[in-house]
Amino acid sequence: MTTSSRIILMAALAAFWLAGCQPAPKPDSGSEAAPTSAAAPQPAAAPAGDPAVVTVFVPCGMIDAFRAVEKAYPAGGGDKLKVTYDNAVVLLKKIRAGERPDVLVSPGRLEMNMMEQEKFVDAASVVNFGTFKMIVVTPKNNPAGIQSY
Repeated sequence: MTTSSRIILMAALAAFWLAGCQPAPKPDSGSEAAPTSAAAPQPAAAPAGDPAVVTVFVPCGMIDAFRAVEKAYPAGGGDKLKVTYDNAVVLLKKIRAGERPDVLVSPGRLEMNMMEQEKFVDAASVVNFGTFKMIVVTPKNNPAGIQSY
């Protein structure tokens, strides 16, 4: 994947991820940065004029945001996206089993730290581009009286 393709992909990810997001939450709020990384090693560049396929592993909790990225990304021209959605644990198992995405999106630092420690991801390539905010949904009458988590 070329440097310009990475920049376009990361900009698209950030734009769609951050659209409508609230200001950064306090560290103890239960929110967690969603890191992403270009997985190492890098694939060979596609021949000139032939678009490369950029493989992206995305945890299933981010499907809505990344479907928007999938729709918008081709408008930038160049590389094509191949997005795999699955549970974060399953995505890590795929990497350990030999699959090598160009971009790994993690729901939090826990998964990315494991990939860094196991040398599947270069820590210098990790970029935090969004946050999750945990919410609790209760029945309308809230019989348990839940006010927070």
